Amino acid sequence: MDANLQMIAKVAAVCNNASITQEKQKYVAHGMPTEAAPKFLVEKMALPEESKGAESSNERDLLSCCQKWNEFERRSATLEFDRDKKSMGVIVNSVSGKKSLLVKGAVENLLEKSTKVQLLDGTVVHWMIAQGTISCKLFMRCQLVL
Repeated sequence: MDANLQMIAKVAAVCNNASITQEKQKYVAHGMPTEAAPKFLVEKMALPEESKGAESSNERDLLSCCQKWNEFERRSATLEFDRDKKSMGVIVNSVSGKKSLLVKGAVENLLEKSTKVQLLDGTVVHWMIAQGTISCKLFMRCQLVL
């Protein structure tokens, strides 16, 4: 899994307040459907190759990949969805000891506050350098300095 897909999976799993349960023959989303759908996406994507040995002891867990991402990146604070900012964020402590702010929301609002972006090839560059060479339609990861 490339760096961009890993970032999509990480944000979709960790920066998310929805839950999903299985009741008889159906899956039931608790929370906003637009929050639950990305969790299903994470399960379809599976874990990165380097994390395969870290799979859940019960691989049949409904959200085992989401659970693993939440173990890799532990939430220490949540910035609830704000209608004006059109975003939600979580501050996480990674197992490597790094602190990060994971944010999802409207691209146009996030770019105003961004200092760095992740390009399609996975490299992270300063936003000011990238502005003249990339389109806002490319997948970008906003990274705010903590």
